[in-house]
Amino acid sequence: PYFINQKSALEELILSCGHICDFYPKFHCELNFIEQYWGAAKLCYQASPHTKNIDEIEANVLASLDNVPLVQIRHYANRSAKFMDTYIKVLIGAQA
Repeated sequence: PYFINQKSALEELILSCGHICDFYPKFHCELNFIEQYWGAAKLCYQASPHTKNIDEIEANVLASLDNVPLVQIRHYANRSAKFMDTYIKVLIGAQA
């Protein structure tokens, strides 16, 4: 169809701000390192004190995100890149 190369409004907004927009396949958490990062942050959040105060909840969420070390986030990014590389090689091999 004529709209196949049309960018989404979100993608156009991101690009217009000078950022790179890279979409990953949906529901493939091993291909998106942010899912692994959020999982680690959720684990930290579960250990935080239970509260019903929205300001405390927000502070706990932000603290949980900050508690995941950068080296661990980089590990998740490298791991996802290795998964993508493996899938590409398998796909090319299967097509050959």
